[in-house]
Amino acid sequence: MLVLACGLVFASIYNGYFGAGSGVIITALLLVTLEPEMAKANALKNMLVGVATFVSAVTLLAFGHVDWSAALALGIGSFFGSTVGPLVARRIPASLLRWLVALAGLGLAVRLWVSPL
Repeated sequence: MLVLACGLVFASIYNGYFGAGSGVIITALLLVTLEPEMAKANALKNMLVGVATFVSAVTLLAFGHVDWSAALALGIGSFFGSTVGPLVARRIPASLLRWLVALAGLGLAVRLWVSPL
């Protein structure tokens, strides 16, 4: 449980600062330490990322500048992703979903390495 707690603290800080890929990191952490069933780990990850993002958003509102057009686009994408994601995750076999998550993370890493923002 110490590994899970420490991993969640660091992943949540990363999520609040950068966000991209934090869902993959937290999913991997949950699968290894707490929940071997992909659909349940994914649901738990959605809740944890939601809380971490909310805390980050409140902190940014209080202490930083907000680009409201970007915030609106991000909010709309997050809403649809969190609505459609669980529906898809329940219908895909767990082993295939694990490979897809791993490949998506690898693809993002390669994309950012080849062409950083």
